[in-house]
Amino acid sequence: MTKKTKIGRMNLNDDYTGIGLVIALGGSVFIIFVSVLMIYISTPPEKIYVAKVNGVGVMRTEFDKAVNNNKRIYVQYMKMDFTDPKNQSQLDDIKKNSLENLINRELYLQYAAKNNIVPDQSDIDAELEKIKKDNFKGDDKEFRLYLKRINTTLIQFTDTIYKDKTVEKVRKTVGDEKIKISDKDLQEYYDKNKKEFTTAEQVQASHILVKEEAKAKELYEKVKADPKKFAELAKENSTDPGSKDKGGDLGLFGKGQMVKEFEEKAWSLEKDTIAEPIKTQFGWHIIKKVDFKPEVVETFEKSKTKIKDKIKETKLKDVMDKFTKQLKIEAKIDTFDNNLAIKPSPSPISSTSVKLDDKKTSNSPKVEVKEITPTDKKSDRVETSSTKADIQVKTSDKKEEKTDTSKPKEEKKDSNAPKLELKPVTSNEKKDETKKDASDIKTIDKKESKEEKKDEKK
Repeated sequence: MTKKTKIGRMNLNDDYTGIGLVIALGGSVFIIFVSVLMIYISTPPEKIYVAKVNGVGVMRTEFDKAVNNNKRIYVQYMKMDFTDPKNQSQLDDIKKNSLENLINRELYLQYAAKNNIVPDQSDIDAELEKIKKDNFKGDDKEFRLYLKRINTTLIQFTDTIYKDKTVEKVRKTVGDEKIKISDKDLQEYYDKNKKEFTTAEQVQASHILVKEEAKAKELYEKVKADPKKFAELAKENSTDPGSKDKGGDLGLFGKGQMVKEFEEKAWSLEKDTIAEPIKTQFGWHIIKKVDFKPEVVETFEKSKTKIKDKIKETKLKDVMDKFTKQLKIEAKIDTFDNNLAIKPSPSPISSTSVKLDDKKTSNSPKVEVKEITPTDKKSDRVETSSTKADIQVKTSDKKEEKTDTSKPKEEKKDSNAPKLELKPVTSNEKKDETKKDASDIKTIDKKESKEEKKDEKK
């Protein structure tokens, strides 16, 4: 016997407002979703992407950021005016290079995914902490305010670092597999480049600098009577702002770093002796020789690691160029701007597909990619290793003339106010200063690129 089911009647007195609201809300969401989808589908690809690599889009917004980032470098270091038609060809080159760098990065990321190349989480965490330390003095609150200001989440920012480190690991993997360096190679390099491993003789000296000869002679008599008071008298009387607070100490310096008269006197003195006042373009000096370091040549054994890294880095560029060309031959790359079209390599590198062996992308974010994205410190940017721009501008060609107050070398004799600070600048410090020019302006387009990736996923 079949059991009959009772269907209750709708009670008109019941309140169905809640159900109606849910249905209405669901309908609205559906309509919005369909509308957005239709807009997306109807939008031409070139409006969203500047290129596609094996079907994966390179966001136009990401491309625009890379171009603007590189333009800033040229404006800052080369004082280039991009509103001038004469510089249009340079702007075109910047666009092409920026696109090629983004395409290369996508190729490396896809290669990493296929070959299970994943960066260590510890490297990502260390990079994040380094960014905080270098740009925000380790203040997490300031860092998060910065992310909010540039409309980037911590997840997006970290994702950019992850991609940079992935590209870096691809480069390392390729380099390790493709580049083989023998002990014979290391020895040959060492023998041919001995100067690189030689530290020239150096002198350490202190001085008291004053303007008048009479004052210099007066102070000389005092330190001659009691040499132990040299540092105290330097702090009280020296006009060299770079050394007076250190008791006149100039540290170690090599030949060619001080003005001729100063250098000759410092080198001629015996250790712990004080010379009579001498005159240079900066005034009158009372010089005390503190120490002398003879020339030192680093042994081959101690230099091996350094040499290996240098040779590897030199060879890596050629290896990565070939590796990238092969990836492009095997990839399907579509560009949506004829003026930016990336032409395929004319000659294949090898008939077989590339195997696990590539290291850094020449254009991926810091991923060492040989790109620097200097941005003014004042500009709202921070640099992650990946944000390094897509084109490397040699700052050495266009260095701002800096007067090194720490170096009494004759610079401009007609200057009305010659520099007084005599602290020598070592070769290492010079390198650091050049680095500083480019890295003080560190940027963080990385973070912003993360946003784009997120948009792409959406």
